[in-house]
Amino acid sequence: MNEHISSDPNIHQQTYRLIIGIALIGGGALILLDTVFKTGWLGLLILPILGAAMLIEGIRSRKLLGILPGCLMGGLGIGLLFGYGNILVLTWQEALAILLGGFAAGWFAIVVFSRLLLKTYHWWATLVGGLIASLALCFAISELRTIDFFSYILAGTGISMLLWGSLAHIFGLIIPGCILSGVGIGLHQAWGSSGDLNGLTRTGIMLVIFAIGWGLITVLSRPIVQKFIWWPLIPAGVTGITGYGLYIGGSPNSAVNFIGNTGSIGLILLGLYLLLVRRGIHSGK
Repeated sequence: MNEHISSDPNIHQQTYRLIIGIALIGGGALILLDTVFKTGWLGLLILPILGAAMLIEGIRSRKLLGILPGCLMGGLGIGLLFGYGNILVLTWQEALAILLGGFAAGWFAIVVFSRLLLKTYHWWATLVGGLIASLALCFAISELRTIDFFSYILAGTGISMLLWGSLAHIFGLIIPGCILSGVGIGLHQAWGSSGDLNGLTRTGIMLVIFAIGWGLITVLSRPIVQKFIWWPLIPAGVTGITGYGLYIGGSPNSAVNFIGNTGSIGLILLGLYLLLVRRGIHSGK
């Protein structure tokens, strides 16, 4: 009987209405207090408090209906509190970065709580959280140029896909994740970096990093699908050789250092490959 009552959606709706009503009354009281004490942050506590209340109810009832808005309101509220609550002395870029960072943390929290409480993964939240986190990082440390936004968003989306695909063992996400990560990082390193570099040199840098992204697909294929997928090495090789050729043609004097730096990444990938091969030998696969 008690289980039937606790699973009644009307009961949960009434509970959420009660939580929201109490939180709104408390928020109004905090805003009134802020007009007296002039803190600048008391009124901003309404979202974190409401998010915490929704999350607690979601944990108690083990319902995504409470976990999802609780995490999002909590993360957004914390970001708003520390970014715009006059607690820290910040520039507008830093304040916006903190706001976006808190909101991104809320999306990642959905993945954690859904796994712990519902025994399932809502990995789609990783993609949204990663995209917002990349924007937060862009506002925090970049010069806010157009190329910065493009490169950070591409790299952030790609890394989120890699995280999602690796943890959920979905190889279909590994491929675009590696490609987008390579494109985003390559764009930033080539066209977003300062220095007197010509077009050939910058294009070469971008293509070499793009090639590394293709090679990473082969390395990550082993733990995901239990075998190596070799075809990505073809575009990796073609793109890499082309990139090295363009770089050497555009900046022959610094070609040795560039080849050494990017070659070290190749050695790391080769080391990972050998470790995965050894694991495959011992597992009999």
